[in-house]
Amino acid sequence: MNYHRLLAHCIALLALLPLPALPEAARITPEPFSFVAIGDLPYSSAEADLLKQILEQIAQDNSAFILHAGDIKSGSEPCADELLEARKALLNQARQPLILVPGDNEWTDCHRVAAGQHNPAERLQRLRELFFDDDYALGQEKLRLTRQSEMAKFRRYRENVRWEYQTILFVGLNLPGSNNNYQSAGGRNGEFEDRLIANRIWLQRAFALAQQKHLPALVLLIQANPNFERTPVQGHDGYREFRQQLRTLVSQYDGQVLLIHGDSHHHQVNQPLKNAQGKPLKNFTRVEVFGSPLINQWVRIKVRPGKRNVFEIETRALSLQNP
Repeated sequence: MNYHRLLAHCIALLALLPLPALPEAARITPEPFSFVAIGDLPYSSAEADLLKQILEQIAQDNSAFILHAGDIKSGSEPCADELLEARKALLNQARQPLILVPGDNEWTDCHRVAAGQHNPAERLQRLRELFFDDDYALGQEKLRLTRQSEMAKFRRYRENVRWEYQTILFVGLNLPGSNNNYQSAGGRNGEFEDRLIANRIWLQRAFALAQQKHLPALVLLIQANPNFERTPVQGHDGYREFRQQLRTLVSQYDGQVLLIHGDSHHHQVNQPLKNAQGKPLKNFTRVEVFGSPLINQWVRIKVRPGKRNVFEIETRALSLQNP
């Protein structure tokens, strides 16, 4: 066994070491809670007005926070600072903390003529400055996040986050649509390759933390549909490495894993991740949020940390009293 393989083996073993037993007073059964998942909205000024109503209605329930799976503008809207700032102001109207991951319409696809022919890497950096400039989620209530940028080697990846709530670990990754920004042109695919490393490390650390602390579940938020159904793509599949790593980590994890994403604009709840033998991994569930133009509905997830089935997934709709 060479040095690098031995080191990786030792790190994996250390990550699985149990934490010291907690005193009896600290072994408090976590309280049930709920959170909301939305994404792929708003895609126009009219949808922005509707999202404001949705946020007002969500504020009336007791959900702990809102997860937004990216795409806060359409692909044909400009990627200009003015629009991004307006959408940030809208998301900040949420009463609950709101956690956003970047979507392809905000940076990957900004090279399009309709979007203003921006440089995608420059737009991603601007997103980091606008939306991820401190250690807190968006929204009126404060929720402190741990950002990957706290790691010296990954200072730029402020959008990759995690936080723990009632013994459930939540993780956000920058994994956008448009084939994860994989570029088919010759030469080094720098942005994709560097972010691939950052995402792999962040995801590995999250699962190691959840396993070490014996957490019953982990929730993962990304923007892209990672192509579980293996729809043919031309050239390199930009989500192949993510799916392979996720399969390994979920197979080794004792708890439940909930993946939330957008991108396809098709709400679905299923178990598409399979093990090496091609059988579904029963501790993994995928939830795709509603998206434009069907934005008057959203997903609400009840979490019961002490139960065998941790997650209860339901849908909500804008009430008729809020036309």
